Amino acid sequence: DEPLVNLDYKLREELRAEMLEIFTRRNSIVVYATTEPLEALMLGGTTSVMDAGRLLQTGSTLEVFHRPSGVRVAEVFSDPPMNLIPAQIEDGSSGLQARLSSGLTFALPEHMRLLAPGAYKLGIRANHAKLVTSSTSINLPAKVELADISGSETYVHASTQNLRLVVQLTGVHSFSHQQEITVALEPSRLFAFDVGGVLQASPNHGSSSPAKVVA
Repeated sequence: DEPLVNLDYKLREELRAEMLEIFTRRNSIVVYATTEPLEALMLGGTTSVMDAGRLLQTGSTLEVFHRPSGVRVAEVFSDPPMNLIPAQIEDGSSGLQARLSSGLTFALPEHMRLLAPGAYKLGIRANHAKLVTSSTSINLPAKVELADISGSETYVHASTQNLRLVVQLTGVHSFSHQQEITVALEPSRLFAFDVGGVLQASPNHGSSSPAKVVA
């Protein structure tokens, strides 16, 4: 039960690799409880997501990570929790498009083109949000609220409109409070959840093994 929780960052990294090697050498079943998604991803196997005493979803670790059954699983199995953006999918002049509360619109990526018009929550993990824009990205002007350095990564907490976003950057970076930035989101990385929080579309990762949703 969270065997590495009180160890420093570097020692946790070393022991994760060592434990994985030990587990793969032994013909045994290991039940490993953790609050850190990275540990679950490194160990692989089967993952069950629990929240407030309820089993929400179970299946292969990668399948649960790439196709969380709902908003709560996506939040629990993301560190930091997945960014969620309210949006309206509607008919546009060139087909279906998503409209954010700021009025910004963009064409739906391929994996979301079968969604029906209506209200959704669009999700994107912090490590897939960027500060470098591209011709295909959704660009949101924002202001830095906090830059949190953890190990070799920087977590930039930013606000835009009535929305808060977290961007995970590799390396140590310095930002000033209220510094103006542009958060770039790639549509191909977006998850779509309905108003009830149930997954409706996820990026294509090529996995075909279904994960079990537990009611």
